[in-house]
Amino acid sequence: MVKKHIVVIDGYNVINRDPAMRSVFNKNMEQSRMWLARLCGVWMSARKDVWKFKIVFDGAGDVHGGASSGISGVELVFYGKEKKADSRVIAISSEATSHYHYTVVSDDNEVIRACRRNGAAIMTTDGFLASCRSASGKAAGSTAFDQHEKSLSDKAVHSINRGLLEHFENAHKSAKKG
Repeated sequence: MVKKHIVVIDGYNVINRDPAMRSVFNKNMEQSRMWLARLCGVWMSARKDVWKFKIVFDGAGDVHGGASSGISGVELVFYGKEKKADSRVIAISSEATSHYHYTVVSDDNEVIRACRRNGAAIMTTDGFLASCRSASGKAAGSTAFDQHEKSLSDKAVHSINRGLLEHFENAHKSAKKG
């Protein structure tokens, strides 16, 4: 039996690593979280090697517990007010079974050590972002992801969203045909 692959992401660790996402985060937290969720969705569509992404965030956020991002296979997890996402990432990585294999995306040394002890594979945030760039290039051609501007204009955000929407619509049409 093939294990389903789940990628657990230390959300703010990744967002703060990428200059463009960090810039958006400083202006609009929700928009930066959804940008990360969309990147995961593009990865899933282009690479097909991940069954689910769980993006874990510190604090209560706009919702509690697990929440749909609106993107198939991408779950947002807000760990509660005044709690650290690190604890939840580690706990999720300990849930590995004969049916699930976990990869944890983080640069936090404590998280990395604990998740390795739990049997999870580790991917650095830079490795994850590079994989997203590769997947987004395969999925939607040129994207604004690699344009590490100090801020994204409304036009750039619209362009990213339009490209992702076109990709998802094409993938949906292909799935219906095949």
